[in-house]
Amino acid sequence: MKVLLATLTLLLIGGCVNAPKADYYETSYFELVPAMPERMADQPRFDAPIRVEPFSSFASTGLKMASRDGQFQVRNDEYNRWSAAPEKMLTGYWYEALKSSALWPRVFGPYDDAAPYLLSGRLMTFERSGRQATCRLELVLEDRRDGNILLEKSYTATEELTKIDGAAYADAMSRAAATIARQALEDMRNLAP
Repeated sequence: MKVLLATLTLLLIGGCVNAPKADYYETSYFELVPAMPERMADQPRFDAPIRVEPFSSFASTGLKMASRDGQFQVRNDEYNRWSAAPEKMLTGYWYEALKSSALWPRVFGPYDDAAPYLLSGRLMTFERSGRQATCRLELVLEDRRDGNILLEKSYTATEELTKIDGAAYADAMSRAAATIARQALEDMRNLAP
């Protein structure tokens, strides 16, 4: 009996030691790197503050990084994720971009109603296809004092990935967001009274 018990114990220990190791994948989280635009004015160009409304999303993304395989299929990466939903990251990105631009005397966050100007956005595309990251964002700038829409425009930027991984994807998407910010802020600067 002791021999049988000793044999089973050795087999059990030997089986555990020689078992193949499972591959281990760590989930990585990424953010947009804020590439703040240059100061666009010495004095505010607009006469009143602006508020950044929380952006909405029409894009088929969540926290997982999305990539398009072919025309109809979007895949979500289980191991590379955004630190927040893309529309939330872009809301914060635009808050910082508007502050850096110095076009408005003050910039308010999403839940402050004091500002007569309102910037809202809808994320339409936020995905990778092959070695390209594409961001398409619709922006609306409104003067709430008279209800006039000052700007309503769709912006698209596509940037190349240096390699296919989460960090390169986040870098390319950050560059795409910066390109859109430069274009849109220039349009806003040209609207200023």
